[in-house]
Amino acid sequence: MSAPKCETSLEIQEVDGWDSNPANPRNWTSWRKFLIIFFISFVEFLTPLASMMYAPSIPSVLASLHTHDKTLATLSISIYVLGFIVGPLIFAPLSERYGRLIVYRFCIIFFLIFTVGCALATNLHMLVAFRFLAGCVGAAPIAIGGAMVADLVVEEQLGKAMAGYTIGPILGPLVGPVVGGVVTQAVGWRWLFWIVAIFVSHSLRFFTFVKRTRLIVQKSGACAVCAFMFLQETHQPTLLQRRVSRSDEANQKVHPPHISHPKEKLGESLVKTWLHPLKILFSSPAVFALYVFAACLIGYCNIIYTTLGTVFQNQYHFSSRNAGLAYLSSSTGSLLCLAVFSTASDRFVKHLTGKHKKRSPIFRLPPILIGIPMASGGLCWYGWTIEKHSFWLVPLAGLFVVGFGMSGTLENL
Repeated sequence: MSAPKCETSLEIQEVDGWDSNPANPRNWTSWRKFLIIFFISFVEFLTPLASMMYAPSIPSVLASLHTHDKTLATLSISIYVLGFIVGPLIFAPLSERYGRLIVYRFCIIFFLIFTVGCALATNLHMLVAFRFLAGCVGAAPIAIGGAMVADLVVEEQLGKAMAGYTIGPILGPLVGPVVGGVVTQAVGWRWLFWIVAIFVSHSLRFFTFVKRTRLIVQKSGACAVCAFMFLQETHQPTLLQRRVSRSDEANQKVHPPHISHPKEKLGESLVKTWLHPLKILFSSPAVFALYVFAACLIGYCNIIYTTLGTVFQNQYHFSSRNAGLAYLSSSTGSLLCLAVFSTASDRFVKHLTGKHKKRSPIFRLPPILIGIPMASGGLCWYGWTIEKHSFWLVPLAGLFVVGFGMSGTLENL
């Protein structure tokens, strides 16, 4: 059964001259696209980094805040992931109505504010609250980041672009525990949040775009938020709608009759946007099956990542720093997978497009036939070898396979 047809507020397929218009994000220069993708990947490296680098610091947090509530301390880790669930439900639909940029600005600025709130928390309840809020706004860039990449590149080049973009979200949870253990031991747990806040504030002044294709690298110490405001919108329906609103009778050609202007109220529009993914999910068995598998895979991997340090410290008597290095096995597999599948995925799309004389999103799915069994087999490999107390290198090899299979699956879904 095919998925329901996606509805958009603006029909852009038949807009005269839009495919060759310099204002179309897909016609921007390669360097400009690369820098935008690099920027959003870096930001989405920081948001999951803030989640996992906090995990090794729980004993220090309990001692510093003079509490023994281990349940609440554990909640302070998982509440951040709960924010990752709530945030996209709110901000992803808003990005379809108001554009990517305004949502991205709002979420990154408030992520910075709530991260500073975590650093200044005076009790565990305050820390849990700020962690939840930081997770909500920190998840929004992850939810719309892939859409921004798709706005910039054509289908045949999407594999490589997504591979570059995915490096950040993948490395964040894997590097986090390594950094977290070292920083907590050296300068204390509060500096975990200060470091993230510092990187976020500096990332916001990374590049400034002026007019169309001219690029100016910010070398001054200008305010991060002000510099970030110069990043441009990539959502094509939003760009077209703005061009229509600014156009006059002298240039009517930029808005032909194909463009419609929705008159729905905000509440009705948001409800429709929220319900549309659910319709796709429950009306297409293929989409539902992939969704369930991805949810289970991510859930199991999160369990592994949150317990890996403890397992290797207790079972293999690793130090806290060496236990953090165990995460590198999975990250190595993920990076190798991105290098292999990014090229293979684009080749599959080009081959199948030429064979069937049409484009289809399902042409990007063949690599998951390799990723799914590797991810499943790697999880079994890791679990059984840990249970049997095998030599420490054997379960780490299983994690390498997990990382390879997980990236190969999630990158192409």
